[in-house]
Amino acid sequence: MLRGYEPIVRPRRHALAVLVGIFCVAPSSWAMSDSDKDAVRLLSNDAVSDFNSGRFDVAREKFIRAYEVARVPRLAVWIARASVHTKQLVSAHEYYRQAIRLEHSDLWIGTVQADAQRDAEAELVTLVPRIPKLAIAIRAAAVGEVEVRVDDVVVPAALVGVERLIDPGQHEVTGIWHGKVARQAITAEEGTKASVELRFDGENSNLQPPTQLAILPTVASSAIEPTKAGSSQRTWGWVAVGVGTVGALTGIGAGAVVAVQHSSLNRDCPAGVCQFADQSRVDNYRTMRLVSSVGFIVGGVGAATGVTLLLLTPSQNRTSGRNPSLGLWASPGLVGATGTF
Repeated sequence: MLRGYEPIVRPRRHALAVLVGIFCVAPSSWAMSDSDKDAVRLLSNDAVSDFNSGRFDVAREKFIRAYEVARVPRLAVWIARASVHTKQLVSAHEYYRQAIRLEHSDLWIGTVQADAQRDAEAELVTLVPRIPKLAIAIRAAAVGEVEVRVDDVVVPAALVGVERLIDPGQHEVTGIWHGKVARQAITAEEGTKASVELRFDGENSNLQPPTQLAILPTVASSAIEPTKAGSSQRTWGWVAVGVGTVGALTGIGAGAVVAVQHSSLNRDCPAGVCQFADQSRVDNYRTMRLVSSVGFIVGGVGAATGVTLLLLTPSQNRTSGRNPSLGLWASPGLVGATGTF
């Protein structure tokens, strides 16, 4: 039994209320075939059975699928309750709010849905104090220039510094600024407030330097026979530049798609909670984001490698006693090079 949820127990009575509230509808008021109605009825029955057996993850997924077809307060409340059991308190918060906001429709029979809205209001009051909150601060960098993520979900710059709801448990907060990565892990407890400070002044242990890539060793011009070796090295240099160009173009193209999809998901998924029907869109967004990242990395490494090969191509005209050298480094979203020529 959940703390503060005594009014919602008696699951079998509620299960009957769910089915009555959904299916006691005149055929003319719900444009669904009898076969579809029966399928949703069976899905709801299965969800209630799973909930009563403690299989809350499975029950939640089935309730969400039923809710996609019949958007009534009673199903939204069931989703919220299952979410509470699975420690997805932010999701529960949103579904309770949806249950309260839903307007009367032909699916409402008797007082079942109105009673569900009153349950949602009462249970939301109990839930809100339990949800952890997180505030993120940035130091030694402009907030608008830092990409902040919580568990790989980007936080809009305008909301950095504003308390946000998070689920209980382990979380990782990451900031990326000009190739520097600041990362902190936190454990959020129910009913607590957490704060994270991402520093970019080099004096904090959460600042991680760019990762060194051992791509090319230091090369001395006198160690290379200038004719055959130089011609081959120059050829491979231009090949690498070409690969880098293709990678960069791929990253830019995929990044443009990601920006459009991110805006669309922000609009259709309030509080970052998407419906089951949007799963394919979310998966596609994540795939395109990965393609964009890989494209930029390939583009940066390819271009840097190509330029390195071209600059270090041995020449008969080189008379200086100083040997050219080059080192490459990379971090998420940035590739760089240092050396002497």
